Amino acid sequence: MRRRGRPVRLRGVLVGLAATAVVAVLESAGALRDFELWLLDQRFLHCNRLPPSDRIVHIDITDDSIDRLGDWPWPRRHHADLVRTLTELGARYVVFDIEFDESADPRLPAETEGPGAVYTREDLIDDDAELAAAIREAGNVFLPVSFRIAAPRERLEERRRRAAEVLRRRPDIDGPSFAAALGLPAEQGPEALLRARVAAALRQEFGLSSAELSAGLGIAREQIERHLAGVKRDVARELAAGHLSPLPCESLSAIISDPQVELGKFVATLRGASPAMDRLDADDLRRAFER
Repeated sequence: MRRRGRPVRLRGVLVGLAATAVVAVLESAGALRDFELWLLDQRFLHCNRLPPSDRIVHIDITDDSIDRLGDWPWPRRHHADLVRTLTELGARYVVFDIEFDESADPRLPAETEGPGAVYTREDLIDDDAELAAAIREAGNVFLPVSFRIAAPRERLEERRRRAAEVLRRRPDIDGPSFAAALGLPAEQGPEALLRARVAAALRQEFGLSSAELSAGLGIAREQIERHLAGVKRDVARELAAGHLSPLPCESLSAIISDPQVELGKFVATLRGASPAMDRLDADDLRRAFER
């Protein structure tokens, strides 16, 4: 019996391992996602233990609504109108499952005139202001938020200094070794090394574009663009701090000592004191100034 049982058990183990391997490959490729979501829908539809409440109305973003209102994301004026409509219909609470994590630029109405037409500030549609006003007036709207716990700025600045020093001493260092030198988990090494290399290049020439950085560093442009905005802000702060301490000229000293100094005056004086600052982006200068 034992001799017969061993091949059977072995076949069972092999079949199980093979099935697991196939499922793992399909899952990693994303081939099972739609099937998994369908199964989840069926579970909630047929095996839900909690009876649905008739006091909750679920408003979905469907293919039909996208066809009628246009591609996502929609102008936030639509969400403002929805808040007002639900409030008028007597909704006790309005709960969004959409995160408005970026500001929307003001825009002109779709019914604009032809070339040469003149528009004023009053013609612009400020979707963010409309949505904020609708939420404020309703007083019963809940919005989702997300956050991450970051290290104190002093620790981050010290880590950036250490990263620059490690890269200066070992320009050919690989990701895992770079992570070990900074005390980071090994899986964070490649991204941290990429940021350090981009920062080193920007310290030499701040105006480099993502395409120029890609060509110079031999790194895919898509990878660089994921980090470029954040790295440029950090480098801008470093450059501004380096030019402000010690103060490069008496006129700059007078500007900085004035608590009511305007950003435009600060930028003009800073650029006049150091031509190298001319390539700084306006947004990065503003953030460094307001820091």
